[in-house]
Amino acid sequence: MQTIYRMSLLFLGLLFCLIPTAFAQDECPSAQWRIDGDCQSLDNLSLSASEWHSIDPGGDTRCAHDTEYRFWIHPGNDNLLVFFQGGGGCWDEASCRAGSGFYKESVGSNEPQFSYRQGIFDFDNPDNPFTDYTMIFVPSCTGDVYMGNGLVEYSDDVVIQHRGYANLKSAVDFAIQAMPEPESVFVTGCSAGSVGSSIAAPYFIDAYPDTLVTQLGDSLALIFDTPADMPALWKTTDFYTDALANANPPDLTAYTQAEYYMALGRAYPDHIFAQYNFQFDNVQQRYFAIGEADPRAFVGENIPANMAMIAAETPNFRYYIGNGSSHCIMPTPYLYTVEVDSVPVLDWVWAVAQGQEVENHQ
Repeated sequence: MQTIYRMSLLFLGLLFCLIPTAFAQDECPSAQWRIDGDCQSLDNLSLSASEWHSIDPGGDTRCAHDTEYRFWIHPGNDNLLVFFQGGGGCWDEASCRAGSGFYKESVGSNEPQFSYRQGIFDFDNPDNPFTDYTMIFVPSCTGDVYMGNGLVEYSDDVVIQHRGYANLKSAVDFAIQAMPEPESVFVTGCSAGSVGSSIAAPYFIDAYPDTLVTQLGDSLALIFDTPADMPALWKTTDFYTDALANANPPDLTAYTQAEYYMALGRAYPDHIFAQYNFQFDNVQQRYFAIGEADPRAFVGENIPANMAMIAAETPNFRYYIGNGSSHCIMPTPYLYTVEVDSVPVLDWVWAVAQGQEVENHQ
């Protein structure tokens, strides 16, 4: 039980990443991307609005069982929203086996169009302030919360492409090339995508030094403080931006997500980093409360404690904790209904995205 407990911790442990090896795929010429199946240059690219367009990056990208990876763009105005999908994680032969249910294994043909039509993706909702944003939807399919950097053989018949970082970086690179001068950038993600959003945010901050860039992680409090050996788990390696390196983030062999958020705050003091969580999140109970007699009480106590700990050390970190046991708010109808301290969560999220001063709520 203790081994499972530690590995669950590792699975949602923390961040980071790498330089992967190349796969033999049909590549586009330099400076072109495969968009809707065709190689195209981003210069003077014209994509129809109000539709999702697929991007097949090729190169080092891959899904867990060696299938191809893709992400999507929904063209809009000059404000950019990048969303990292949730998808669980795996850490041993049993959890990584195909069909285990612990992680999302592949990318569908058009996931955002068919599966994401609520929350920030409800483009017909007049209350949705993000309707006109250009959105990039980054799917999960590697079981490593966007941190993996290699192939891991858990057994002869369980071999996983933990290539989450390559997938993330391809979407980040595309976004920066496609929108060289955005008015603002809001980086967010649900569950495992919460980690992805915190990995990606420094790249956008560095790429757009004169642009408002904010980050909000949704429903992944990572409430344990036990150090996690990320290189041993998913072949994760240090990558820190210069600013993060100067902020002294922890070594990835002794890493916690709380420490990473503190490092983000020190490295980029003029930017807002935030988290949303449901206090009794039933999915976080599954992963973080293994072995606990009362998982609900354990998560309900530790999520607020972890948020308060980060906030106490990080002046530019904000959090909002809603009542209930649901999981994720950004891609769900709860974005329009949750309210704490008479402050609707939608108003709070929008204020974070706008770089406005907000209070912590629970």
